Amino acid sequence: FCTDVWFRYAKEFITTQKEAGRPFFAYVSTNAPHGPMHAPEKFDEPYLEQGTRVAHFFGMIANIDENVGRLKDFLEEEGLADNTIFIFTTDNGTSAGDSIHNAGMRGR
Repeated sequence: FCTDVWFRYAKEFITTQKEAGRPFFAYVSTNAPHGPMHAPEKFDEPYLEQGTRVAHFFGMIANIDENVGRLKDFLEEEGLADNTIFIFTTDNGTSAGDSIHNAGMRGR
């Protein structure tokens, strides 16, 4: 799954920089939760009663959440968290979320 691969490579890059005694900038930009809509089964399962499309959408988000948490844990374990600025942001649109939950907002 691409999101897992990108986060794994980010950790490998950070490790390489740490070992070399160099500062690092890691920008991890995932394609999730955008099409094609699919996610590993363990992330889809909690949402299957809402239909496959919704399960895949929420599953992709759950996978991102897990990867972000693992990256933060990794930074702690490596002793880098106190000297690292960690910014999490998403884009300003949606590929499917507006038809699932849009919080009363207009448009996409």
